[in-house]
Amino acid sequence: MNGTDSPPEQIASQDQQEPTRAGVLQLRDPDATVERVRLIAIAATLLLTIAVGVVTRSPWQVLGTLVSSTLMLLNFQGLVSVTDTLLGGESARPSFLQAAFLMGRYALLGIVLCAIVLTPGVGPIPVALGLSVLVIAILLEAIFQLFRGTSRRP
Repeated sequence: MNGTDSPPEQIASQDQQEPTRAGVLQLRDPDATVERVRLIAIAATLLLTIAVGVVTRSPWQVLGTLVSSTLMLLNFQGLVSVTDTLLGGESARPSFLQAAFLMGRYALLGIVLCAIVLTPGVGPIPVALGLSVLVIAILLEAIFQLFRGTSRRP
């Protein structure tokens, strides 16, 4: 055969694939990945809130967990909105609200977290658990992507 030694179907499928860097995990559907992270984070919020309620039996601790995890979910949604806009095209610019979100998100997070922690009856551990909701969701999604990728190998 010639220098390629590959059937034409294999060459055509190789041409359709995007170039990838060695060792980088490529997401099959980024929108589905973001949606799964969002759903996992909501489920983790509910589970952590229930667990804090069962362990502490304090409505203030439950409120601290719920408010901090909701804050992180809103932060995630804002970041998704901004990145969708920026990746939408060359001329796409963030709106005024998105720009204000980017500029003030750390200040807003700090103010709300201070208000949560300084409220009598709310401890730092439930707040930290609420803030870790997205970390949990992203780690579970990474594990899902890893096992999904290994199960579909030829």
